Amino acid sequence: MLGTAGTSFASTNGQEFLFHDRIGSVYSIRLTGVNQNGDYVSGCFQTPNTDNYISNWWWKGQVRVETWYTSNCTGNYVVNSDSVYVDPVNPNGDWFYYTD
Repeated sequence: MLGTAGTSFASTNGQEFLFHDRIGSVYSIRLTGVNQNGDYVSGCFQTPNTDNYISNWWWKGQVRVETWYTSNCTGNYVVNSDSVYVDPVNPNGDWFYYTD
């Protein structure tokens, strides 16, 4: 893991991730991109539930999302890897919704 996310100004300088596992076989995701401080960071997060809130990590701009069969971001991708744009300002709250 590179760096830590820290605290953000809610809804104005990044968003936290809400990963929805519609397939039901994703056990971890790796997020890589820029945090609220402008630092390039990467983290692997376990996703044992249908809805997985990745809190205390704030993302903005282009974020790479990788989904994994294993709980530690190793092995084969479940579906694919994807690049998404996370708007740093979200008037509707703190969560960026992503589904596989």
